[in-house]
Amino acid sequence: MRDALDNEFLRLFFTQATILWVIDRVGDCYLGIEETLPGFHEVGANDYSAVERFASQRFSPDSLRHEKIGHPALVGCDWARIGGELLLDGDDSLGWHWVINAKSGRYGKGRSEENLENAKSMIEKLGVNLNVGN
Repeated sequence: MRDALDNEFLRLFFTQATILWVIDRVGDCYLGIEETLPGFHEVGANDYSAVERFASQRFSPDSLRHEKIGHPALVGCDWARIGGELLLDGDDSLGWHWVINAKSGRYGKGRSEENLENAKSMIEKLGVNLNVGN
């Protein structure tokens, strides 16, 4: 993630992708690129053939109609303490930085600023400086 700040190709990728993060019930942190599936809720989370079909369409124009799998996929639909997004923000003249938020439909609602600051500190231990965003 640090390399994305200095690499034009990685910046392009990460300004188009959303990194999801979740801290689970025991305090372990999980990161993943947000994935989508066509009709995911219709086929069910256990239909792995849908996952295989999606792999060949990942960056197709149809991907705009895909449904987000979301934060629960990072923890096997189990309980978690807090979750949100890591986003690359900025521009070439002002500089680039990573922003963390608690925008998770399941694990971000009702979380305090202190909860988000604690998550930020935990993720920064991985060597990435973060700004808090909305």
